[in-house]
Amino acid sequence: MSITPVDTLLSISANPYPDGWEIHGKLPTNPNIRDILGFKFSRRVELLKYTISIFKHMSALDSAVSKEIYKLYKTKQFPKRTNNLFFLGKRHKPDKV
Repeated sequence: MSITPVDTLLSISANPYPDGWEIHGKLPTNPNIRDILGFKFSRRVELLKYTISIFKHMSALDSAVSKEIYKLYKTKQFPKRTNNLFFLGKRHKPDKV
């Protein structure tokens, strides 16, 4: 995977307001572009709110996956396999589980 820097001059700005702060930074609206000149940016993205939103979504995903794994573990359905997880040498079809 190649990663293209968002900008040659990375920076953020923090602006105080009576009811709080706004933090702005360049986040591309088309991040799959692999050329720095091809990025497009929205001036309406408030970086702190966006970051908090992403954190909440990732935390919810982490919690959901953890609960599912724990539920399967309690019913002895997880892990399906504990040995021979990584094969060295010639390939062969794994045992059916």
